[in-house]
Amino acid sequence: MRGKSLGRHELPKSLLTKHGEIKELPHSKSAIKQTCYCRIKDEAMEIDKISPRLTTLRTIDQSAPSNKFAAKITSLPRKHSSLLFQLRMGHIALNKHLHRISKSQSAKCKNCNAHIETVHHFLLVCPTFTRQRDALHLEVGPRKYNIKHLLNNIQGMRVGLKYIACTRHFEQTFGDVTSPPKAKEWMRGEQNKIKPNTTTCLPTGITVPTHTRTIVEMPP
Repeated sequence: MRGKSLGRHELPKSLLTKHGEIKELPHSKSAIKQTCYCRIKDEAMEIDKISPRLTTLRTIDQSAPSNKFAAKITSLPRKHSSLLFQLRMGHIALNKHLHRISKSQSAKCKNCNAHIETVHHFLLVCPTFTRQRDALHLEVGPRKYNIKHLLNNIQGMRVGLKYIACTRHFEQTFGDVTSPPKAKEWMRGEQNKIKPNTTTCLPTGITVPTHTRTIVEMPP
């Protein structure tokens, strides 16, 4: 009868030990994994909430921490997604961060030697890359010429990668970061052709076929 528990003497022998005790049923591996994943995710969220970096990140992405950024970059190769992720966090090979971890003697920009080399300085200010930045400004327009658009908007990230590739500033670390054709097609509004994996918060590597460079690299 539904809702009624069977007595020990009514259970099949396969559920009883030789001494008549009830056997402990095996645990579900998938349930254990899911529980573990949820616990790790909750712990990571709590750590993020008290992290001093979260305040900086939320000036770029108010939804952080969330899976929205991972969904936006899911079609990009690992080096592109890693570059964008590091720029958003400020933990990248610019002198402000390198000086903080004792990898550079000065936090000043090595190109202009006038200002602290931050992400904002590199993307929007440094006079060394005026020529490349003029093309960036022309493409995004004055109203979208800001860090939030370049590091959180799909179209902005595409243009930002173009600018970074032209400056060749991170070429030693990341190689050629010219946006590949497949990423361009996705970023131009064909999101319905791609089903992003929203279960991960960190960028994952995706194999991308060899492509032809379509952006002319201008010397700094």
